[in-house]
Amino acid sequence: MSQTRLQLLRYFQEYASIVYASLSRLTVRESRITHLTPAQRARLLEAVEWLESQPVFRELVGATWDAYRDEKHHSSKFYIRWESAVKNFFRRSGFYLNCFEGAGTSDWVGLFQKYEQAFQACEALITYLLPLEGVQLVEFRDGVIYLRRDPIECDSFTIKRYSKEELEELSGNRVNRTFYPQCVWDTERLSHYWYLVVGSRKPVTGIGKVIIDFTGLNKIKRRSAPGWLAPFQMVLYRLVLYDWIPDGFQLHRELIGTWPRELEGFCWPATGIRFSVDSVERFEKEQYLSWVPWYGFRLPFRLECDDELLHEPPVAQGTSVLEMEFHGELGVEEVEWPAIWFELGEKATAELARLINKDLSIIDTELLEQWPFFQRALEYLLKAFLTDPDKAPAEQLLWHVTTLEALLGRKEDKPIVGAIARRLGRLLGINARERDRVGYHFRKLYEIRSDLVHGNPWKDYSTLYLYLARNLARQACLRYAELATSCIQKGRPLPNRDQIITALDEGWFDELLGKEP
Repeated sequence: MSQTRLQLLRYFQEYASIVYASLSRLTVRESRITHLTPAQRARLLEAVEWLESQPVFRELVGATWDAYRDEKHHSSKFYIRWESAVKNFFRRSGFYLNCFEGAGTSDWVGLFQKYEQAFQACEALITYLLPLEGVQLVEFRDGVIYLRRDPIECDSFTIKRYSKEELEELSGNRVNRTFYPQCVWDTERLSHYWYLVVGSRKPVTGIGKVIIDFTGLNKIKRRSAPGWLAPFQMVLYRLVLYDWIPDGFQLHRELIGTWPRELEGFCWPATGIRFSVDSVERFEKEQYLSWVPWYGFRLPFRLECDDELLHEPPVAQGTSVLEMEFHGELGVEEVEWPAIWFELGEKATAELARLINKDLSIIDTELLEQWPFFQRALEYLLKAFLTDPDKAPAEQLLWHVTTLEALLGRKEDKPIVGAIARRLGRLLGINARERDRVGYHFRKLYEIRSDLVHGNPWKDYSTLYLYLARNLARQACLRYAELATSCIQKGRPLPNRDQIITALDEGWFDELLGKEP
């Protein structure tokens, strides 16, 4: 062991011993209590402030500086930076709080090893949680509906619901309530949601090091989703391809409005697009119809937690943006509960799990590097999914049409609407009649799109157009995913975009899929 490290160990043990002795005298009776009282917290903070003003603490900071300032990722020459890192270690490791609660360790060697690892680490483990607002997974047990207990495990992510206790542990709330109140999660409210969970590793920001990325300077970037969604991008590409049908999005037997005549012959059950003139005519003879606009679940914010002990934890997200509803019976106090728009039973959950785990497992970084046009299409589809149809119906429709243009359009197409309509019909229709109907409906959508991009306002078009645009774009992306899966499974090279479009124009797309003509 070097002389510098021996000196660091001596100062570390000396300071830890003083902390242990000082805070143990103030010990609260309960072991690992969840909340300190205001008086207890004030007493602990006062004691910590005194401890960190002692000469031995300053000696520890100086010895730490001497030991690690030559590390490549540590660059600060300012004492205050190193002082902050040492303070954060004793707070975030729980040492101060454990000693105060009478559970502090006297294993200085083990604690010192943890200290060294924190200063020598070049990477930290980080966990991202994305609430799926409006989604609830349920199951039947003994004839009663319960919230689903088991998570959906996938290759690179998990869909999971946490208990309040699990969120308390994950967030570090026990320490944060005392030392980092701005980082405390509202675990009571957050425990009612399902989450997309992604684990990753991130480079540790060295002490005093400021990272500025100039690689994107003077470049125009196309970003169709907020930057904080980046860790979930690949996951969301799969999720948005599921046929999400919100509660209330179904035939309403009310005397409000009628089926738009230009949409006659188009009908879609929850399983996907289908075409049936008879069913529409029957509905028109029996009743009038009204529809609510199609919408997806919401992604209100991202939560994150890490095991990096030298910096403050990430600031907590406010939960006031979450949409709540009140439930209660007559004479009983109403209870606030998260709004639910998608309730998936066991069958629907199994379909979702199969889709994202098996059918769409092909959608990964490797595929999108070979098919950059497909990634652009998925980005546009995700943007449409996240667009509120009540606030911006035109924007949602435009993003869906743009998805189809990214898959099927060519710059030299004249006219472009006819070319895309023909290709889309051949991509989705299984016979001449269906191909004609698909092409017809795309032309209608493109007519609305052209009206909007030339400066005209949304003209109270039927909300059916939003779901029509959504499902045409979704089904087209699914067909491309099917093509990629077929090629990889059969050991054939992936066709490029021009080859796919040529196959659609010339009528041999099924041969690309490996089907018999």
